[in-house]
Amino acid sequence: MRSELLREESCTAAKRFADASIDACYVDGNHTKDPVALDLRAWWHALRVGGFCILDDIEWDGVRRAAQDFAVQVDTELILVSTGNREKKWGLIIKGNSRVSPSRH
Repeated sequence: MRSELLREESCTAAKRFADASIDACYVDGNHTKDPVALDLRAWWHALRVGGFCILDDIEWDGVRRAAQDFAVQVDTELILVSTGNREKKWGLIIKGNSRVSPSRH
């Protein structure tokens, strides 16, 4: 497993990655709907089929609404994950074989 820390805006960093070149991405930025939606669209191209996007703070309204809308757009589902701490949850969106592809940022 290889990782790399990039110190730049999420949408800018996403452009560095080729299509289907990563297994996972972790979105933890602005907690309002539009910026979360931009992050999801920016990184989706880079995820391979079977890869997944983890969304931190899914309990925030903006994060949850963006994730729900995006999952519908790419014809998949949003999975909610919790460690038992009722206040801390994550969202998980797995990239399937759908031909649906949102426009990039």
